[in-house]
Amino acid sequence: MKKAGLQPTAKRISVICSAHFDIPKSYSKKKTLECEAGIHIPKRPDIDNIAKAVLDGCNEIVYNDDCMVWHLSAFKRYCDHEQEAHLHVKIQWDDDEVEYANI
Repeated sequence: MKKAGLQPTAKRISVICSAHFDIPKSYSKKKTLECEAGIHIPKRPDIDNIAKAVLDGCNEIVYNDDCMVWHLSAFKRYCDHEQEAHLHVKIQWDDDEVEYANI
C-alpha cells in the first residue's frame, strides 16, 4: 500500500486468499501426483485460521477495519511440483473505478 501511495480504505472490501503448501517428502509418488491434481488437500492449518490471519494482518494497512469485508473466498491446496509454498491474497474495494491491491 505504501509503495502504491495508497491509504487504508473505508470502502467495502472483497478478499480472495489462496494458500499453497509443500507436499510432504514422505508421500509416495502416487499420493504426490494426487496432491498436485488437487485430490488431497492439506489438513492443517484450518482454512478459517488462514483467512483470519490475513484479515487481521490487513487491518489499518489495507482497510480501516476488517468489518468492511463483505466478500471472502479462501482455499488451500498443495503446490505443483515446481512451486514453492506461498500465500496469495487479492483484495478489491468498491469505487467508481475499481482499484486492486495484490499482496
